[in-house]
Parts: sequence; C-alpha cells; structure tokens
Amino acid sequence: MRDFGKRFSVLTVSVLCIFLLATPVFANSGQKNVLTNADGNQINPAVGGDFAVWQDDSGDNWNIWLQDLVSGQKRLISSRQSAQVMPDTDGKYVVWVEKGSNKGDIVLYEIATGQQKLITNDPGEQTSPRVCYPWVVWADHRNNNWDIYAYNIDTQKMFPVTQNDADQQAPALYGNMVIWEDGRNNNRDIYGADLATKKEKALVVKGKDQKNPHLCGEYAVYIDYDFAQPQVMLLNLTTGEAKRIAATDNKQSDARIWGNKVIWSDFKALNWDVYSYQIKTGKVEPVAAGDKNQRAGALSGKHVVWRDDYFNNWNLYYSTQRGLDPEKIKNTPGIKVAVNSELVDFDVPPALENNRVLIPLRKVVEALGATVEWNDTGSSITISRGADSVWLQVGNDNAVVNGKKVILDVPAKIVDNRTLVPIRFVSQSLGAVVEWDGALNLVKIGL
Repeated sequence: MRDFGKRFSVLTVSVLCIFLLATPVFANSGQKNVLTNADGNQINPAVGGDFAVWQDDSGDNWNIWLQDLVSGQKRLISSRQSAQVMPDTDGKYVVWVEKGSNKGDIVLYEIATGQQKLITNDPGEQTSPRVCYPWVVWADHRNNNWDIYAYNIDTQKMFPVTQNDADQQAPALYGNMVIWEDGRNNNRDIYGADLATKKEKALVVKGKDQKNPHLCGEYAVYIDYDFAQPQVMLLNLTTGEAKRIAATDNKQSDARIWGNKVIWSDFKALNWDVYSYQIKTGKVEPVAAGDKNQRAGALSGKHVVWRDDYFNNWNLYYSTQRGLDPEKIKNTPGIKVAVNSELVDFDVPPALENNRVLIPLRKVVEALGATVEWNDTGSSITISRGADSVWLQVGNDNAVVNGKKVILDVPAKIVDNRTLVPIRFVSQSLGAVVEWDGALNLVKIGL
C-alpha cells in the first residue's frame, strides 16, 4: 500500500507538471476570462466599448453572438437559416455578413434596441464590413471587381468610396477615416480616404504587398510582406512614418490597434502566440502564449479578445486591463490623470482653475482614440472621435460640440507651448466617463 501511494504521488506530480507546461501563459493585460466554451468553433471576434461579438458554428449554421464583458450578459443576435459571418462592433452597433443565395449582404444591428436591417441587397457579393458610428464600410463586388462602399447610418445613404478596375479589399474604419488594401499598382498597397470630404490618398506604396490594415486615431497598423517573413508595421497617419514594432524572424499576422496598444499574432516555437506593443514605451509583452495556437482577435479600451485552439477547436478568451498601480499613484505628485486605467505622463503638469482641472490636450485625447487638429490662425482646436466633434479656442468661453454652442466654465489656455483644456468637458463630449478621486488627486477617464 505504501508503494502504491508513492507511485500515485509521483504519477500525480508528473501529470500536473505536464499540464502546467502545456497550459497557455497569459500576461500583460490582466485577468484571463473565458468568453466561449463550446464544441463548435467561435471565430472572428470584435470588441467595441464593453461589448464583444463573434461568429459561432455550435448550431446548425454560423450565427452571431453578443456579450457585455462587464455584466457577463450574452445573447444570440442572429438566428437565421443562412450563415451569419464576419461581425464587427463599435459598442453601439453591430454589422455582419448574411450569406444567402450564393452572395453576402450587410446587416446592421442596434445594440440598445435589438433592431436590425439589411443595408445592402445587391446581386454582387459584399464582405468585410466595419462600423464606427455613423459610418459602415465594406468591400463590394457589384461591378465585377472589389470596391469599397460606405453607408451613413443617420442619412441612410450609400456611396462608393473607390471605383476603378483594380480590387480594393479589407477596409478598416475609425471616425471619418477608412483605409484598405489596394491593387491598382499590381500588388497590395494601403490607401485611405476621408468619408466626409471623399478625398483619397496613398498611404503606403511599395514593391511588395502591404495587407490587413487597421487604424485608431492617428495610427494605423498593417502587415508588410517586404521582409523574409510578414511583419507588423506601425504607421503614423500624420507624418507618414512607418516602422516595425517587433523586428523578428517570425511570421506575424492579425495586427489590431486601439489607443496606445497594438496586438498581433506571432508564429514562434511552431505555433501562434499573441503579443502586445505599447506605442508610448515601445514595450513588447506576451498576451497569450502556449504550446497550442492563440490568435489575436480584437481590442478596445481595456479589453483584449483572442481565440485559442487548446481543446482542438477555436474558443474565445478575453482579458481586462488591471487597475491602477497604487504605489505609482502615491509617488506621482500633483494632479494625476488615468485613461482606461493607465496613468498619463505629461511634460506640462495639469492645473486646477476655478475648481476645474485643465490638462495638456493631445496625450489624453489620443489615448481616447480621438484626433486633434490645430489651427494656428485662430488658435483653435478641433477634436474628433467617431461622430463626435469638439471645437475650442484658446481664451474663448464659447465651444461647439457636434454643431451646438456650449459655454465653458474655464476656457482653454496655453502654458509652456502646450494647450491646456478642461478635461471633464472634453472627455464627456467624446463619450467618455469622468470621475474625480479627491483623496488621490486623480482624474479617472474611461470609455
């Protein structure tokens, strides 16, 4: 009996060690949570705000599921007999492709009301939809080649963004900006257009393929095939500068960006793992790594979602960014600002004026995924995020939010060549939630 006990203990420890070695490693973003655990495959996840969507083939066909990552509430939002695939969400709307009659049409679904409708019904094929209110874009094959089309949710008007003999595919959308893969130069390059002005421009034109673009604010990411293995590139849309973010000999794919963070899939040690890159610091960390495949899916705000084939089918996991480091808060003097649980570093400190916190504009606004335009002539600023826009002028109590005049308690001002703006007004105008922690001298901003 004693020998059996020893053998049992050794066997137990051995099995445990094997299990621990085989179990994926999760780091960087916080607690790992199971999003799906089903017999079928769950793929193509997307995240907007606190909502995640994905396509699921656990039933008789592919369907679309939606889950609130905060409350955990989940619901099936499509259950038709035809396949429903390629979902995307901005946290307010969901879009996907409904496959029927040997073609695909684009479905628009409103999360708050549960109402849905087809926004295309054309004999051609439509695929790869993206949504960022008030816009939906997709790749459209109605003219015997692939073009990019756009639809305005408010006006319900549709128009072609591109229309030429070459193929344009894989659109990505943020605010009024859409970018895509473009084949007009006999390979795949990255082009973009402003949906408000309909002005188009080349962003990356090289001798070899540039594919799978994604963007947020002033940055875009894409996969560059001009190396021994495909590599993730970070493109500054303002300066046009592009750089590799993790120069390795590994194959890289599935790049996504939100705010200060990029995630991608990296093929090393004979399988795919998920890594992240912090734009501000240049720090690279694993998000999910193991002896099975983990593929990058999506990120938004504090959430990262990926798919994992640990149980020999694709299921989804997500992590939510950890809370603020109390020691760092304690050791940071003066007024502090955190966006999505990450402290923002300023070269000019925030100021308190008439009980209003003013902060250097650009860092916080870009951390919220918005863009900033400065007009030298009138010392004015225009801030845009999705359908929201804010206009401010240095020294002027009047502001304009989405076309409506607003009176400020404290106007914007310039300190040491930095424009300081009232943080609560600007953040809330862009749809963010703002909290003040007087005990910590901390402004918390979250999407």
